[in-house]
Amino acid sequence: MYWSRFGNSSNRSQHTGKHKAGYLLLVVLLMCSQCISGTLTDICSHQTGAEWQTTPIGGIDAGTYTKFPPAHDLQSCTTACCDTETCNLVFLFEKTCFLIECKSDDSCEPEKRTADKFALAVTLKVRPVLRLGLESLITTKEEEEYKHEDAANDDSEALISKLLSSLTRKLDECNPEALHGCPLGEECRIVGTSTRYTCACLLGSVRELSSGNCIDMSPEPNVAKKGYPDEATTPNPSKATWSPTKCLFGLSECGIHENCVTHSTRKRSGICECEDGYIRSMKTGVCEDEKLLLAESKNQKLAEKDTEAILTTTVAAPSLTHHSSTSGVLAANGTVTQIAVEDSPQLVKDSNISTVPPLLATSITSVQNTKSTVVTQPVVQPLIVSAGENKQIQLPENTVTLSAFALPETQDGKEYEYKWELLSHPVAPQNTGSGTMLGKNTATLQLSELIEGLYTFKISVHGPALYGENFVNVTVLPAKRINTPPVAVIRPQTQTVKLPASEIILDGSQSTDDDKIATFHWEDVSIAIGQQLNIAESESKPMLQLKDLTPGFYQLKLTVTDSDGITNSTVANVTVIKETDYPPTANAGPDRIVKLPNREITLFGNESSDDHGIKNYEWSKTSTTGAVDMQGSHSAFLQLTKLELGDYAFRLKVTDTADQTAFADVHVFVQPEAVEGPKADAGVDFNTSAPVKSVTLDGSKSESAVSFLWSQLHGPSDAVIQAPTHAETHVTKLGIGEYEFQLTVTDDHAKSDSASVHVYVKQVDNECPKANAGRAQSVRSSTNLVILNGSASTDDLAIIAYEWSKDENSPAAGEFLGKSQHSAVALLTQLEPGLYTFSLKVTDSQGVSDASATTVTVQESAHRNDLVEMQVQEPEAFTEKMKDDLVRQLELVLGTKQSNISVIIKTIGHERSLGRMVILFIVTKKTKDGAEIQSGVEMAAQLQKRLRAYPQVLDISVYSVDTFGNS
Repeated sequence: MYWSRFGNSSNRSQHTGKHKAGYLLLVVLLMCSQCISGTLTDICSHQTGAEWQTTPIGGIDAGTYTKFPPAHDLQSCTTACCDTETCNLVFLFEKTCFLIECKSDDSCEPEKRTADKFALAVTLKVRPVLRLGLESLITTKEEEEYKHEDAANDDSEALISKLLSSLTRKLDECNPEALHGCPLGEECRIVGTSTRYTCACLLGSVRELSSGNCIDMSPEPNVAKKGYPDEATTPNPSKATWSPTKCLFGLSECGIHENCVTHSTRKRSGICECEDGYIRSMKTGVCEDEKLLLAESKNQKLAEKDTEAILTTTVAAPSLTHHSSTSGVLAANGTVTQIAVEDSPQLVKDSNISTVPPLLATSITSVQNTKSTVVTQPVVQPLIVSAGENKQIQLPENTVTLSAFALPETQDGKEYEYKWELLSHPVAPQNTGSGTMLGKNTATLQLSELIEGLYTFKISVHGPALYGENFVNVTVLPAKRINTPPVAVIRPQTQTVKLPASEIILDGSQSTDDDKIATFHWEDVSIAIGQQLNIAESESKPMLQLKDLTPGFYQLKLTVTDSDGITNSTVANVTVIKETDYPPTANAGPDRIVKLPNREITLFGNESSDDHGIKNYEWSKTSTTGAVDMQGSHSAFLQLTKLELGDYAFRLKVTDTADQTAFADVHVFVQPEAVEGPKADAGVDFNTSAPVKSVTLDGSKSESAVSFLWSQLHGPSDAVIQAPTHAETHVTKLGIGEYEFQLTVTDDHAKSDSASVHVYVKQVDNECPKANAGRAQSVRSSTNLVILNGSASTDDLAIIAYEWSKDENSPAAGEFLGKSQHSAVALLTQLEPGLYTFSLKVTDSQGVSDASATTVTVQESAHRNDLVEMQVQEPEAFTEKMKDDLVRQLELVLGTKQSNISVIIKTIGHERSLGRMVILFIVTKKTKDGAEIQSGVEMAAQLQKRLRAYPQVLDISVYSVDTFGNS
């Protein structure tokens, strides 16, 4: 049942086969001599310690190799070897298990390997080679020559490489681009949480446990699938109706013990597949424990296997010099007893009682010096063994007793020999055990100190020419959860609502439980008189929303129930208060000044305010100054006429809708007629054409002015006023656009006045600008930045806009930095090798434009092949300090204290869809002639080796390391 064998020793058997036939008689005698002392017993207890980074010294010819795919670690591989009587040596390469039937103990001796590819190669001796034939006693000349020739051609490294290439495929050797990279019925893709490609069954198929072949699981039995040419005509009646489940990586969930597997790192769609350590059951389509399915498969195979019988016949003894191929036992008088093996009746099949094929445990009944002596080989009869029903206990109970019995019962009074073996068990935490066993060699096995998980035991029963075995599982369930009552929580616990706001939300979603809250229930405990709360819509929801509340006190209760039916309650208090009506605020405006001969003014009270509105205004005169006419004394505006010289005081009274009042006072000062001041006159606005040398500003028409002062208020440029304190002045250095100049005049009473004038400068004859994109450039691809300089472009006045663009026939690579595409000097980065054409368009203030073009040739970098590409996990923020730390760590990993190694990061890119950051760097070494760039291939290989040996040496997770372009 241990899958198919890939290696055999047929070559050597053929080479020496002509010498073996004559010795077969003596071989059987030697075998029988072993049988005299008792049955052949399992000697798996002879296993030695594991030896790492070793391989069998005999290489591919060390013996017969059997690949055992279900085992991925040393423990399960060793258990499989112990269960296989012909297995002498365990060989585990990476996660591939091989069971080796050694030709001799010497051929399977471990040999130390120093190459990196053997870092995960380990050998472990399980049992010595049992040599019962003449090959261990007699070595012919031809066989000596064969061994000598074999040793002469033993290139250990070549043999091991041949072994690894023929018996296993490394994960990174699966090429998704190759047409025939995987066996029939398989394809190259990413499996599980791995980031590398490996051969896996086609979608819709699962790997059969017993044969290792991929079996189509689709429900259409008459449709031929890729890799299954016979299925179109020969439907498999055992197929399940399971079909693959589609998924989106990172979004949709698969079943228990399943992962979403994608076909490509650039796609998110995939298929749900079993995670590591689990395989899909062909009966149920569910991912189940690989070891458990293996044990079930083994039980089924043992129950179905036929028993063997030994028939005894007597034939004439051939001469020892005759090369006969007949197997037999040579008696003292020359008689040969021939031994044949054939099938015996089918074993009893039962869910809990099974038998196994008989072992070839034999004994010699008689050897006599007579003319006709018969050596008989009694049949090893099967025992029906029962280990009882599978056991299941729940912590804290951690003890259980297993009892076995065998049928038929013993007749001679002798007890059967019992042997219990632990086949699998849960992994215990560090520095702890998985339990203890008492009575391993009795019919009753006592187990204690068990931990949570599944245990699988094998019971073997031996008797005189009798043997049987069976299996039993013990499942230890986790301790039953001790329920903690839920805690009801309402946020906010207390709140006050002021009208007109009449809606609140009470949040009970923060209630907690050790498992989960099953139900929420809201109810009102206390409400305002006459209020009817409508909580039916949300009484069973985590959040309660209440609307249209009226003033009063409310108390609401939340009751939560957990998954065990335990409840807890809490209350929240809500107070709704009536809206406050604040008194009004009166505002009669600022104090006012009136200059005679003006005798009229209006007072404004409309700035008065109230939260609900003012319903009445009332003005009154509070001063004793002369008479005045008042109009609108009950409105917001009071009109005063016929004012006299003096000071007046008025009061405004306002009343709101709640009859609340407020007052405000305002003063009006009536002053005598004022003396008139000067009047400034800056002249009229005018236009002029560029280019202009100067314009004249004339303020001589100003009245009562004794002093003048010109100033510029605004304009496109700073003009020069030649005589700013004169009534007339010239202005120079005017540009195109609108200017405004102000004249301020002062009289002899120090009173002043101002006036302004606008001057419009326009361009009549405009010259076209001249664009200059700069000279053509040639750079290496390693250049991080390319500069396009268009600052040599000219215009008769000024260029107001620059715009760079790339020709449509240029390569798609390259990006402008920032807003440099719209400036005279443009900055480019991320250019790939090729010829680029860039155009520059310039525009002047009149909207006239001109264009110019230049080329940039990007050549392959002289050291492009020395670039090392490292893909790492994308951090939330990659700071300059993190970059410096990464450079120092890489220099330590790639060099030594005396090596003078320097790491120079060239570019940092991003694969947003994969959550990765791509770093390109080169490695230089300081020599007496300067810095020498190191080989990218060597640096990538050295970094891969160091990271495998020390995966935590960098502060950031590394996905892959390779030379640039090969990742």
